[in-house]
Amino acid sequence: PLIMVTFSSRGLTPFFQPQGVAILGATTDPGKLGHHVLKNLLTSKYLGQLYPIHPRLSSIFGLPVYPNLQTVPDPVDLAILAVRAQLCPQLLHECSERGIQHVIIISGGFSETGQEGRTLEKQLVQIAQEYKMRIIGPNCVGTQNPHRNFNGSFIVRAAKGDIGLVTQSGALGHAMIIEMNTLNTGLSKFISLGNACDVSIAECIEYLTKDPQTRVIMVYVEGVTQGRTFVTSLKRAAQTKPVLLVKGGVSKQGSKAVA
Repeated sequence: PLIMVTFSSRGLTPFFQPQGVAILGATTDPGKLGHHVLKNLLTSKYLGQLYPIHPRLSSIFGLPVYPNLQTVPDPVDLAILAVRAQLCPQLLHECSERGIQHVIIISGGFSETGQEGRTLEKQLVQIAQEYKMRIIGPNCVGTQNPHRNFNGSFIVRAAKGDIGLVTQSGALGHAMIIEMNTLNTGLSKFISLGNACDVSIAECIEYLTKDPQTRVIMVYVEGVTQGRTFVTSLKRAAQTKPVLLVKGGVSKQGSKAVA
């Protein structure tokens, strides 16, 4: 029988070209990820609005700091969370109250840590489904769109190019950007999925397939849960663009590292 597979990749645009970004966990402490996310957004010369959020600071990098999401002005359509895992469910509720439907959760401490983390991650999924919210992550390094000077991650900035990279490993994605920069090769989009509790690797492939700035799609995958949908997305992509896929964890040692 014919299996129809549908995608909602059209709803991913704010992850790559937001009008305004709220950074929860922004701080002056260079030992914190939120510090580097905000710094990268500034140094990449992102042209949208930036809203650092911290309950006790008044300014970071010369930007005014807001005590909470409810005090953030418009426009804001993306939130980046770099806070303790236990705070993330409540912050998702606050994002919805503020009208933010797209969230990148950089924070770790979820399903990759054991049963308690898995339970916490399920809460994220339930909240996202309740509010029709889209989440990239948790436990990811973020997203980038060099064509819009947008580096919504805590890693090195990718050069502008025509390769779309989606990876389940943030560390490997970081290493690939460094290597590509030395080769004067750039990216159209960079997507680190982390635990991929909501936005799937198949949706990202579909998004890159339709993205006019992406000529080649690169995928690093360690494992998939929706195999049929994943394969369908690859077949669609390969009809119009070259697709390079690397599967990690094939050898015994690699499988151990992936786990």
